[in-house]
Formats: sequence, C-alpha cells, structure tokens
Amino acid sequence: MIRDFVKQNRKHNKDIRLDFLINHVSGNFVEMVLWWIKSCMKQTPAELDRYFSAVICPKIITWLTISVAQIRMLFICPTHSI
Repeated sequence: MIRDFVKQNRKHNKDIRLDFLINHVSGNFVEMVLWWIKSCMKQTPAELDRYFSAVICPKIITWLTISVAQIRMLFICPTHSI
C-alpha cells in the first residue's frame, strides 16, 4: 500500500531510494501505533487516521511532488509560494 502510494505520487526527488521512503512512512505509522498503545488507546482508529493523514501525508506528498530546489526555497524564503 505504501509502496503504491509513493510510486503513484513520485514526480521529483527520484534519487531518494524507494525503500528509504517506504521505511520512513511505515516507521512513522508503527511509532504512532506504539504511542497509541502506551496512551491506553484513548483515541479511536478514525482519530489516529486523521492524525497520521494530517502529519505524514502532506509531508510525503510535498516531498514526492516538488523538487529539492523548491523545498530549499521554502526554507530560505518561507513566504515564497510554489
């Protein structure tokens, strides 16, 4: 599932290994589940999905769809729009 998502959305930064990106996303997912268990599973699965989607999806989609130069511009000039 993660591999398909990355492959479908990847337009830039193809020099970053696919297995690294998959490991990054899946590692974040596992850590979220561990956090949830440690906090006595107070949140619903739907809330976890919302949290994960809000934090990871925009970040990974940004990384896959804009170039490194554009990412650098965000840090150099945060008000610069892409």
